[in-house]
Order: sequence, then C-alpha cells, then structure tokens
Amino acid sequence: MKIKSFRKGLFVLCILAISSCDKNAPPANSLLWKLSKDGKTSFLFGTVHIPDRKFEKLPGPLLESISLCNTIYTEIRPDAKSQMEMSRAMILPQGRSLETEIGADLYSRLLHVSADHCPQFSSEFIGRMKVWAAVLLISFPRSSYEKSIDMLIFEQAQMMGKNCEGLESPAEQTALLDSFTADEQTEMLRDAIVEAEAGFPTIDALMNAYLAQDLNDIVRLFAEKEETFSENLKEKYEVGIITGRNRLFMERLKDPLAGGGVFIAVGAGHLIGDSGLLATFSEEGFQVEAVPFKFGQEQ
Repeated sequence: MKIKSFRKGLFVLCILAISSCDKNAPPANSLLWKLSKDGKTSFLFGTVHIPDRKFEKLPGPLLESISLCNTIYTEIRPDAKSQMEMSRAMILPQGRSLETEIGADLYSRLLHVSADHCPQFSSEFIGRMKVWAAVLLISFPRSSYEKSIDMLIFEQAQMMGKNCEGLESPAEQTALLDSFTADEQTEMLRDAIVEAEAGFPTIDALMNAYLAQDLNDIVRLFAEKEETFSENLKEKYEVGIITGRNRLFMERLKDPLAGGGVFIAVGAGHLIGDSGLLATFSEEGFQVEAVPFKFGQEQ
C-alpha cells in the first residue's frame, strides 16, 4: 500500500531543520535566491513540506527561475519509485507493533488524533507503522489536498522537460530517521500529538510566516518549540539534520553548479544560519541575490 504521508515530504525533517537554525544570523525575507559565479547562474529556493492548495499555482518569478535551469534538485525525487521505497521503510518488522513500541496510553491518543486524517487509515495499518512514520502521519492538519510545493515544482519541471534529480535517496532519509533511538522517536511523537490535540497552532503560525517569506519568524517559532525537547535530541538534530545534510548537499551540488543552470529546492530551514546554504554559497564565492516574489503572483 502506498503511504499518502510520503506526499507531504519528510515534514519532520523540515520541522527539525528549522528548529535548529542559528538564531543570531537574521536572514532577509526571501525564499528564492539567485546564485551567480564565473558567469554561471543557478537558483536556490526554500520550501515547506506541507501540502496546501495555496501553492497550486506557482508564482511567475519561481516558474521563470525553473525555466532558466536545466536540472532541478529536490531533497528526494517525489516519484512513484521513491514513494514505494519510503512506504516500505515506514513499516515495522514483522512481529512488532506500534502500540508495544510506545505504550497503550500514547497509542490511544495517536489513534484519536489520526481519526481526522482524510481519508482515514485503519487502526490495523497505523499499528504497523514505525514511530517516526506515525510522527509524519499526524504532523499537521488533515487535508484531501496532497501536494507540497516540492512536488509541484517537480511536476512543473517535468512538464518543462527538465532533468529532475534528488539530493538524497529515500534510503538515506529513512536511515537518518531510523538512527533516532526509540526514546527519541517517542519524544517526537509525543510532541506531535500535543500539537495535534491543540489544533496545530505552531503549524498554522509556520504557514503564515512561510507565506509572508518571514524566515526570521520561522526561526523564532521553532526556537520556542524546541524548548520542549531534551538537550540530547536537540544536539542530534543539529548534527544529523542540519549541518550534516547541508554539507552533503553542497558536496553533491559542487560539480553541477560549476556549469550553472541548476535549480535547488530544499526545506527553508536549510537556507538559514552560519552553517546554512546561503552563508555557505557566499563563502564559496557565489554572489547571492534575493529574487522578490509573492505567492499568488502570476506571470
């Protein structure tokens, strides 16, 4: 069975990435950036892995930036093959159950908040999920609209005949999530359940900040949110999800960027801070220039 939560992207990576950003490096209010070096031009765009119909019509400047590039990179390719790999990786080994992993009380709360999923998953299916997969399932309000802006960019690029690549494989992303201990995953799940039970106030605020392209406010929101996590878990976020992945992205983009014509779409949290991609591109000699646009802006 294909798990529809894959279509959200790995939202938990977006959450953790943003929460670990450097609060002392205020970014400009932009999600789209032009990267220029040695006469070659590429683009960097900060996404949010939350499906929302507001993104269905991509803004004109964003479409134009994609059209100027030959290769489009997302974190992973959101295609059917990747979806199936992710789906398989979300399931516990045979003989194990989610209720046993997290305890009856937390499992009961999970079933209650997951009942708002559209369409609903059966309790039998939820019971086979890994803990981090359950986090993905309930991380934001349910909607019948499945496509995140990452997927919309991927689909638009394919229609334009562009070469579409992933910076990571599904196996690499799921291995990262599997690397969190059982206690750490349960900590993430408990926080996601509390957020869902409260009606997703942080997620709503995040979406408002994202639509306003207010990266400072995004950082502020998750600086507040991360205070609910243990110090060990916060440190693991920083090393595994931000700094390590940013280095990986830069390593894999080095050769393609030398030729220009590259469009990079990754979670907005990867852009920000001293170890973020904007700062790293500047250190690598790129001229980094904001490209203004507004969501809903037509060609």
